[in-house]
Amino acid sequence: MDLNLKNPDGYLFKAAAYYNQEKFNDALVTATTGIATIPDYYLLYYFRASIYRKLNNATLADADDAKVKELASK
Repeated sequence: MDLNLKNPDGYLFKAAAYYNQEKFNDALVTATTGIATIPDYYLLYYFRASIYRKLNNATLADADDAKVKELASK
């Protein structure tokens, strides 16, 4: 699936599709790539935090949750 690099929803939807297939590492890579491409899209951080929680990495999940709060307050 090719993504429009300027459309953050594409990354979110693709990551969600991987997540629903229990392909958590692919979901993580997709969300992280989206964040690198569009760093102010807070929903990708929010979703990546949920992936980290599923993978039992509370430290990284908490860091992404903090970034969500930072971006949402702008």
